[in-house]
Amino acid sequence: MSGLDQTIAIDAVYTRSVNLSRDGHALELVQAYLPTSRAVQALEQMAGGLGQAAQSRALVLNGPYGSGKSALGLFAGALLSAPDDALHQTAAGVLEQTDAPLAARFRAAVADSRGYLRVAVNGIPDSLTRQLMLALGIAVEQAGLPEPLLDEILTAAQPGQPMDQLVALISRVQQAWAEVGGCGLLIELDELGKFLEYESYHPQHREIHLLQLLAEHAYQASRAPLQLLVMLHQAFEHYSQRLDKQLRDEWQKVQGRFESIALMEPVQQRPRLPASDLHEVVGA
Repeated sequence: MSGLDQTIAIDAVYTRSVNLSRDGHALELVQAYLPTSRAVQALEQMAGGLGQAAQSRALVLNGPYGSGKSALGLFAGALLSAPDDALHQTAAGVLEQTDAPLAARFRAAVADSRGYLRVAVNGIPDSLTRQLMLALGIAVEQAGLPEPLLDEILTAAQPGQPMDQLVALISRVQQAWAEVGGCGLLIELDELGKFLEYESYHPQHREIHLLQLLAEHAYQASRAPLQLLVMLHQAFEHYSQRLDKQLRDEWQKVQGRFESIALMEPVQQRPRLPASDLHEVVGA
């Protein structure tokens, strides 16, 4: 080793992209997370819907590749884990260093419960219905919820299913989770743009309407309310350009059901992001 590499090393925890399904229990990623101002803003938005009353609980994170959307989704899932889970305890401790009152709100939200049932959906060029139901089925199976409910979910994992029935299945999962001590359902749709691109080539499925129904359902009061967090590289209208005016208007209406936060950090914060990943090599 010579020069700077004798004294400086780069923390490689975030050098690879975060995959919500694969990394859902990666404690080291939670430990390394840096809650920036925009991340705290998004978490405050989520915290506003942590109670059981009717509240807006549909949030879109907009930002280019590498802006930290998936990492924030991973961190939010950890915050909403069961209170005795190391993921929750670690995430709450990290957030406390930046915003102690906000950390306390997340702690209180999951206290004396099994936390939120987390459904992580990674975007691929495929049917949103299929991927959402498959991810929901995995979460239901891992949580030990009734097998007949799991069977119905897996049967519904194909395009063309009545969307009101899909929302009804999600509602039943919420009820079943509440009955075993859960306090909410978190659905995270990462790289939603890949589903929207697929939809733009298959408009006959009209799955964009499912997003609207989910956002409206998330608003409802519940013993185990739905939190809906989606990640997009660009705004909805970018993906609707190939559609006719009627469908573009429909997409615009769907976008209006979501609160939106641009995950682009202020200029004064940008220099400290890479700096946070550098540390001195002791004894080099």
